[in-house]
Amino acid sequence: MTNLEIFDRVRAGYAHAIEKHPHFAEGPYEALGILGEEYGEVVREITKGQDGWEQRMDCELIDLIAVALRMLKREYAVIDSEL
Repeated sequence: MTNLEIFDRVRAGYAHAIEKHPHFAEGPYEALGILGEEYGEVVREITKGQDGWEQRMDCELIDLIAVALRMLKREYAVIDSEL
């Protein structure tokens, strides 16, 4: 997969994430929890090792990157007690 193909998939995954979950998280800790869940899904695909695991892993990696981008862009409500 080329860099352009990866960037296109990340762009599409990010747009899909916003459409599917317009309200991302209540704060940075919840966002971090979501990131951890996505990481866990990547790990599960690798450890299951079933047929087609690499394609499913790629999809989960795109989801992980989309969540990381949403965190980087601070797409969460900041709660005063979390500052």
